[in-house]
Amino acid sequence: MSIVGMTTPDPSARGRWTRRAFLGAGVGALGGAAITYDAFVLEAHAVLVSRHEVRVPGLPEALDGVTLVHFTDTHLPANATAARNAHDAARAIAPDLVLFTGDIVEYPRGLPAARELMEGTRGRFGTFALLGNWEHSSGVTAELAEQAYGRAGCELLVNRRQSVRIRDHDVEIRMFDDFVKGAPNLQLAEVPSTAPLRIWATHAPGLVAELPAAPTPPALMLAGHTHGGQIRLPLLPPVLPIGSGGCTAGWYAPGGLPLYVSRGVGTTDIRARFRCPAELPVFTFRRA
Repeated sequence: MSIVGMTTPDPSARGRWTRRAFLGAGVGALGGAAITYDAFVLEAHAVLVSRHEVRVPGLPEALDGVTLVHFTDTHLPANATAARNAHDAARAIAPDLVLFTGDIVEYPRGLPAARELMEGTRGRFGTFALLGNWEHSSGVTAELAEQAYGRAGCELLVNRRQSVRIRDHDVEIRMFDDFVKGAPNLQLAEVPSTAPLRIWATHAPGLVAELPAAPTPPALMLAGHTHGGQIRLPLLPPVLPIGSGGCTAGWYAPGGLPLYVSRGVGTTDIRARFRCPAELPVFTFRRA
């Protein structure tokens, strides 16, 4: 029976209000169901690919067009659907470099899923990872991560730098330990480099404000950790974790460093996103 038919022969004001309240409750319930479906299914599982061009002064012509895919905050073994969608997107891109910037797993039991993800999304010239606050807090030591990631062809860099040879030129990757639960070596920023393309990464963007001046700064610095706020309620500021350094998502330039903070692939605590879809950033380096 339709709602319209639920009237009395002699409707009173009270009767009209009851009908309107019923309709309003129905609309509210439908709206709530739609929001719940969006937050816990659509946004929590879908991954948007964002594309960015990074102009680099003095970049050799041979390195023009080098691509990098940035994974962060997959929070495995949960978020399996989102991780699979990010995996499929990365494979379609076939990047030159892939960086995993922490909170890849929440517990040691997530390492097999992380290994599977990394095996299927390796960069053509190199795949690198670092540790986030979740790894440090849950007992995923550098030794455990290095063993699991290494089997997938991914090199763990904790306060280390590594050069990758691409078309007869060096590309330097420099990765700092987590700012919140780790022990980042800030002096790593002061080590000069002759590589024409330099890429730095950390997990929590709050680290960047603590770094000393770099004699040879990077063309790009990557971070995650914030989830972009994850659940962005209208008219309210985003709730961000400790170590965000005032960053939510997107481009920043603390101290002149070109920093990109990704919203990340997965979710934590509440397995939902609202007005803040998951992200897989792709960077293409171009001659300035």
